Amino acid sequence: MSYIAIAILISMIAKKLLEVLLLLLFITVMVRSAIASNNLDEEVQEAIHLYNKRDNSPKPLYKAIEHLNTAISKDANDSHDLLNRAECFYTLNEKSKGLADCNRALAIDPNLVRGYIVRARFYSIMPNQDNAKAESDYNHAVNMQPDNFDLLSQRGWFYWSEGKYDLAIRDSGRAIEHRPSSELYEQRSRAYLCEREYEKAMADADKAIELNPKNGGAYLNRAGAYRALGRQKLADQDINMAHKLGFFEPD
Repeated sequence: MSYIAIAILISMIAKKLLEVLLLLLFITVMVRSAIASNNLDEEVQEAIHLYNKRDNSPKPLYKAIEHLNTAISKDANDSHDLLNRAECFYTLNEKSKGLADCNRALAIDPNLVRGYIVRARFYSIMPNQDNAKAESDYNHAVNMQPDNFDLLSQRGWFYWSEGKYDLAIRDSGRAIEHRPSSELYEQRSRAYLCEREYEKAMADADKAIELNPKNGGAYLNRAGAYRALGRQKLADQDINMAHKLGFFEPD
C-alpha cells in the first residue's frame, strides 16, 4: 500500500470523525436550549428524534425540517432552531438554504459561537469554496471561547484539510495540554505525518494507541511513518491490525 493510499484513507476517517463530533454538538445544543427554557417544544423534540434516526435516508431529515419550520414559525427569532435547521440542510447538501439560516441566526445573536462553527462548514463546501471565510469564522469562534477544546479540535481538522499542518499541530497540541485523548493524539499524529516529521508522528500514534488500542486511524498513521522510514515489516503489522479493527485502505 502506498503512502498516498494511507493519506487518502486517513482523510476519509477524519471526515467521519468530524461528522460524529458535529452530530453530538447538534444534539447537545438542541437539548440544552430546550432545558434552559424548561419546555422542550414538541416540534423540536420530534426533530431531534428524526435527526437521530436518519441513517442514510434523507426522509427523516426532511421531516425534521418540517417540524423545525413549525417551531420557527412560532418564534422567528429563535437562533438555535435556525441553526438546527441549518444542520439538517448541511447533511442534505442544501448549501444555500443552510448558509442563509446561519446568517439569520448570527444576525439575531452575533455572540452565538455555534453559528460561526456551522457557517464555517458551509463556507468550506460552497461551490466557490470560500475557505478564507470559513477560517475567519473558526477563528472568531475560538477567540470567543479560547478554552473550548472541542472547537480547537474542529479547527484543527479544518487546518489539516487545508494543508496547513503546522496550524493543525498547534490546535491539537493546545487541546492535548488540557484534555489529552486518543483522538487528539491521532489527529496530531496525522498532521506530523503530512509534515514528514515521522518520529513525532510515531510518538503521537503510540500515545493514541496506548489510550485506545482500538484506534485504527492511529495504526494507519504509524504505518505511514514506518513505511516512510523503511520499516516495512512494522508497517505491515500495523496495517494488519488496522484491518482487524475494520479500517481498510481505499481501492
